Amino acid sequence: MKNKASKARWILRGVFLLLFICSIYLVYDMYHSYFRTAPSEKWAKAVKIAEGIDIDKAKVLKFNDKNIVVYNEKENVKVLLIDKLGKVIKNSTIRTEDDFIINLNLATDGKSIYVSWIKTKNSEKYMETHVLDENLNDIKKIVEIGVQSIKTLNSQEMLLEYKDKLQIKNVKENKSIEVNVPSDIVGAIKTKDGYIITSFHDYRLSYITIKNGKINIKSNIARFTNDGKTVYSDLNINADGKFMYVLLQRGVDGTVLKITYDLNTDKVVDRADFQYQDITTFNSVVTIPYINDVRFLMVVNKMSDVEEKSESQVVELTLKDNVVKNMASVSKNMGFSQVPDINGDTVVFRNINGNKKTLYITASNDEFIKANNIDRNEEKILSRDYTTSKVITSILSGVLMGIKWIIAGIILMAIMIFAFLDRYYDKYKKPYYIISYAVVSLIKIFTIYNVVYSKGMAKLPNVIESPIIGVFLLALISILCGTYAYIKYTKDLDQLSIISFIEGVAIDTVLTATFFVSYIQL
Repeated sequence: MKNKASKARWILRGVFLLLFICSIYLVYDMYHSYFRTAPSEKWAKAVKIAEGIDIDKAKVLKFNDKNIVVYNEKENVKVLLIDKLGKVIKNSTIRTEDDFIINLNLATDGKSIYVSWIKTKNSEKYMETHVLDENLNDIKKIVEIGVQSIKTLNSQEMLLEYKDKLQIKNVKENKSIEVNVPSDIVGAIKTKDGYIITSFHDYRLSYITIKNGKINIKSNIARFTNDGKTVYSDLNINADGKFMYVLLQRGVDGTVLKITYDLNTDKVVDRADFQYQDITTFNSVVTIPYINDVRFLMVVNKMSDVEEKSESQVVELTLKDNVVKNMASVSKNMGFSQVPDINGDTVVFRNINGNKKTLYITASNDEFIKANNIDRNEEKILSRDYTTSKVITSILSGVLMGIKWIIAGIILMAIMIFAFLDRYYDKYKKPYYIISYAVVSLIKIFTIYNVVYSKGMAKLPNVIESPIIGVFLLALISILCGTYAYIKYTKDLDQLSIISFIEGVAIDTVLTATFFVSYIQL
């Protein structure tokens, strides 16, 4: 009889191990499915091109049949030459002699690369430009005093903001256009027949068009109240020939004010906080040059698909007739994806996860997608690491959540120990033991069901998404663990019942945690 009981215990231990492995696999599969899937149908899985703890915003530029990416890291600006598929071919470093630079910018005349940024010396801002050859050699340095900020228009042109004027500079044609308009923040785009500029100054918005060299300024198309609280930190525009969309970034709360301007009637037709579905906060807005649709890159905050926390991702938003028509995810990383930039069909962005900053490149062309939308070994490693962390935290969380049924079990066993001291009551011990474990199991099932299914606080795998299957699995785990504890207890009725009982409850709690608590989003 003892041999049969011992054999049964070993079989149950094997079943517990198999269940534990299955529960871990479900967690691993959740992460692996997430990492191995592209962010959207349009955008490819991103490729890591740089990593460090001080990586700042990056810029990307199409150069011949390759990409140039620049980013600043402390007192250095790093320059990367990257092939069409995202592989770094060559790199170089430009010393900035200052760890605080802003408005990093890239342009090309077809032969050389112009890397520019804004610096401050003796309270005076200026633009410093380094001209690089095709081999990334620094061949020339240019300083332009008084430039306050730089906005990228396209690969050859940039908008320079001075204290009392704006200047469109074309490095390829070595030409410039000046507009005598003061500005605090500015946005601009190139159109088929010229340029559109919006200038925000003294809480007023001006609209400027340049066609065939002729400048037309419409002042005060929108006014704003200075409430002493709202700070506007950035401005981006885009237009489709019918409407001009002005997105004003509020620096305090991450919201964006959208102003829709009718280009035919010269009137503001809509003015409201920008939102899409339930997303109301946007950051790092970047205008995508108009091709068929009005599009913007931006960063949105949302709950992670696989973690119990908020994360930020880069998305592409398409507008038509003053309505957001589509949102396509560009990034898909754990942590916080930030400060994107785009040139053509290629995007770079920075991701922060813990104290690690990583720079990625992605694209929407078929060649890049085909080359990079493949299973990668690094995805398996990431999935393994996240699974290990998740299982450990889930077990700890499961113990905290299981305090209810664990304490109930201890109380019931304490009653048994003191109430059934006399041998006369031995015949009642087994039924009481079974009933006690059933009570503990019901408390556990009710608690998990309430959190996971009733309140919908978990994103479960398909296999246990059904409440019926979930309750069945919870009950099965408890039956197996209760049986194991009972067999161990009946081997020697003189031992303390609480030992085998708690051992069964502990295994029960661990398996419940890995199967269910792993997916709870508190």
